[in-house]
Amino acid sequence: MQISWRRYGKANFMRFLREATGLTQRELAEFLKVTERTIQNYESGKTNFNSDKIEKIIEKFDLDIIVRANRKH
Repeated sequence: MQISWRRYGKANFMRFLREATGLTQRELAEFLKVTERTIQNYESGKTNFNSDKIEKIIEKFDLDIIVRANRKH
């Protein structure tokens, strides 16, 4: 299955990944070493985040459904 954050938009994609892993905003914040408010801002689109945050989630939870080739280097 191929999923691209370009289809969802960055903010929605972050929420999708969080929900796919079954994490709360607080749990994801602890994992990424940011505040819960930061996660809320990521998901609402108020704060931009870099692709390293998404890569960290992908690697931690071994999300094989994500096609990393969609990421530009």
